[in-house]
Amino acid sequence: MAETIHHGEKFRTKLAKYFAHKSVTDHAFNHDIDAEFTGSDTVHVYEVATTPINQYDKTVDPSKGSRFGPVTDVGDYQYTFKMTQDDSLDRIVDKSNNNMQFLIKTAAKVMKAYIDKEIRPRKDKYRLKKWSQEAGIHFELDAEPTKTTILENIIDLHSMMIDEGVPEDVGTLFIPRKYVKALKLAPEWTGLDELGGKTLPKGALKGTYDGLVVQPIPNRYAPDGFYFSIFIKESIISPEKINTFRTITDSENFDGDRMQYHCKYDAFVIPSQAAGAAVACAKGTVTATPTVKIAEGKATVTATEGVVYYTMDGSDPRYQSADAKVYSAAVTVKVGDTFRCCAKADGKYVSAATYEYIAE
Repeated sequence: MAETIHHGEKFRTKLAKYFAHKSVTDHAFNHDIDAEFTGSDTVHVYEVATTPINQYDKTVDPSKGSRFGPVTDVGDYQYTFKMTQDDSLDRIVDKSNNNMQFLIKTAAKVMKAYIDKEIRPRKDKYRLKKWSQEAGIHFELDAEPTKTTILENIIDLHSMMIDEGVPEDVGTLFIPRKYVKALKLAPEWTGLDELGGKTLPKGALKGTYDGLVVQPIPNRYAPDGFYFSIFIKESIISPEKINTFRTITDSENFDGDRMQYHCKYDAFVIPSQAAGAAVACAKGTVTATPTVKIAEGKATVTATEGVVYYTMDGSDPRYQSADAKVYSAAVTVKVGDTFRCCAKADGKYVSAATYEYIAE
C-alpha cells in the first residue's frame, strides 16, 4: 500500500537555505518586505502613499484655515503581483530500502542535484531578467562597454541612482563574466584587504567598486541588450511558495519511490524603491517615454511607440497595479489627482514613468 511522506517545513527550509548558498541572486534582494499572500500565486505589497509637502504660510488666519496647508488623509498603495513561474518535477527513485530516513536522505540528494543543475540557474536567470525589465532606471549606452569605458559607465549609472536618493555605499553590481577582466585590472579597484573586514556574499569578487559589491554572472544569464545592472536590496523581491514536496513510497505502477516537487515564484521591483534598480543597456532597447499635456481639465498623452498605461492616484503604472489602465483618449483630471503614465513595447525595456500632480 502506498504511503505519502510530506517533507515538513524544517526540511523545506533546509532546501531553501541550500539554494541561497549557491545562488548568485539570493543575497541581493529583500526577504522581509511587507507582503501578503492570497491563494497560491498572488502577492499583495503595501506602501504608504505620499503627496507633495505643503509650504507653511504664517499669513493665514488660523480661524479661517491652517497655516500648515490643506489637510489630507494618509493613504496607501496596494500593488498586486501575480507569480507566473510554476516549476514542478515528478521523479522515481529506485527502490532499494524502505526505511523512512533513507527515503528522506535520498530525496535530499535528488533535490540537491536538481537545485544545482536546473532550479538554481533557472531562478537566477529569471530574476535578473525580470528585475532588469522592471528597473526604475534604464541607461542606454551608445556602444558596448570596453575596458576603457566600463568604469565610467558604472559610475554614471550609479550617480543616476544617487541623484534619485538611493544610498551610496549599498547595492550589488551584477556584471557578465566577459566584462569582469576590465574591472579586476583597473587601478580604481578596491581589494578585500581594504574593506575593513566586510563579509562579501559567496561567489562575489573579493572587492568593491564605487561602493558596490561586484557579483559576476555567467554570460548566459544576461538578458538581451544587457550590459550590467545595480540592484539595491530594498528595491527588489522574489516571493516563492513550495506548494508540494513529498515522497510516495510503493507508488502504484512504479517499481520505486516517487518524489514530487511544486514551487511557484516570481521576481518584482518595489515601486516606491524603483530607483534602486538600474540597468545599463544597449541603445534602442528602452521604450520612449510618453509626453503629457495637462490643459482644461484633461490629460493628453503622446507616445511614439508601445502601449500607454496610466494611473490617477500617483501609483507607478510600470508595475502590476489594480489601478493601471490602458490609455486610449484624453483623460479627465481634477485638483488633487496625480496623473502618471508609461509606455511598454514588446521586446524592449519599459519607459520611464511621468509624474503630474494636479495642483490647480
